[in-house]
Amino acid sequence: MIDPQIEENLEKLKESLVTEINSLNPIIIFDDATKFLTIECPWRLTYNQEVLVGFYEYNHEQTKQECTKKFENYLIGKRLKDIILKDKIADITLIFEGNLVLDLFHTSSLFEGWQISGENGFLLISLPGGRLTYSE
Repeated sequence: MIDPQIEENLEKLKESLVTEINSLNPIIIFDDATKFLTIECPWRLTYNQEVLVGFYEYNHEQTKQECTKKFENYLIGKRLKDIILKDKIADITLIFEGNLVLDLFHTSSLFEGWQISGENGFLLISLPGGRLTYSE
């Protein structure tokens, strides 16, 4: 069961607008720099059950630049409509307007998978092994 404080804070992120994507991990920035999603695990962006861009080609030297542009073009200017958190292993799904679905898969026992920040200092982190922790 997901902690009610986590659910409440994730609910506040809905309708946030993607304003920028830093290609480093990537990092998706919402509204302003205080709300963001840092992705450090495998992921895929889909539409109608078709992969538009994913982790492997995004991080491949030969395709990174093209995939970075595609990722930006798909998400910048879109609003976050829903967040589905799977608390057992810390996978998360973000649904954006236009039925774009971003799935993040925590796959490491040694490293964090992702972190998402929200209002008033809220920070939710998928820890090594897939556990969740948060601070407010």
